[in-house]
Amino acid sequence: MPRKKTFTIEFALDKAMELFWERGYQSTSMREIADHLGLSRSSIYATFGDKHTLFVETLRRYGSECRAPGLSELANAEAPRSALIRVFELAIGTGEVPKHGHCLLINTAMQLMSTDPEVTQVVESAFLDMEASFRRAVERAASQGEVAGGVNTTQTARALLSLYLGLCVLIRSGVRESVLRATVDQVETMLPAPD
Repeated sequence: MPRKKTFTIEFALDKAMELFWERGYQSTSMREIADHLGLSRSSIYATFGDKHTLFVETLRRYGSECRAPGLSELANAEAPRSALIRVFELAIGTGEVPKHGHCLLINTAMQLMSTDPEVTQVVESAFLDMEASFRRAVERAASQGEVAGGVNTTQTARALLSLYLGLCVLIRSGVRESVLRATVDQVETMLPAPD
């Protein structure tokens, strides 16, 4: 009779995510993953197949569960302009969420997108979801009169995504907080309040 699994998929993905986040895909071995999860390599292989599949599933989970702090608040925020600004403030650590230091999606984009089509698809999909969240929030802010008329919501959303991804790279590189703060100031400029 086969042994019953004593762990959940979510547990395994979250624990593996910690290592991939800290060390990156290429620098993380299956032995390290097994040790970190407290599982045998055979259990991990039986569940996920191989390290690459585990990583892709981890990346998907990160993309849906853990990306941009505050992004989940955008959909229901009563003041979408403020919620958009808060996404950037949380990223640099000026809100209640602790400073992340870097983003798994950004790390992966920088390390693997040019060589791994499956990873590229997952990362691009997550970025498109982020852009759509930004666009919907800008549209709501415009319709509620929180931003000045004439804002191109699609272009603004794309610019916000680019700014957010750049911010994540800056955070990862350890630049001083005044530079990071300038990014938040730029978001406020891109979403001008009505006169």
